[in-house]
Amino acid sequence: MSLNAFGGLVTAWELITPAIIIIWQRIKWKKQQSQQSTTTEKTCIELEIIKMAPKPIHKAVTAHVHRTIHNFNLFSSDKQNDPEEERIGIIATRLYIFLIFVSLIILGFYTSFLKHK
Repeated sequence: MSLNAFGGLVTAWELITPAIIIIWQRIKWKKQQSQQSTTTEKTCIELEIIKMAPKPIHKAVTAHVHRTIHNFNLFSSDKQNDPEEERIGIIATRLYIFLIFVSLIILGFYTSFLKHK
């Protein structure tokens, strides 16, 4: 029973996640269009955070791991050269992984509280 519930959750989240991200991107884009304020200079707080960040042990390995995590995309688009579609796929992947973990935690609690016959 738990396996069926997990399979259903995975399928549901796989179908729902990209739609949620597209809606979120449109809302965010409309908000940016209404504000039209862009600043490219780094603030004092950002500079202090950069100074306080720990130095990597091996920069090449750290950079590779960071790049791999940052660009991880399960929902690749048909258009290979469209950066907006790629960005939506990356955000959808992050949300999908988060929702899978939440679903696993809920399913684990449900199974642990289920009375055994």
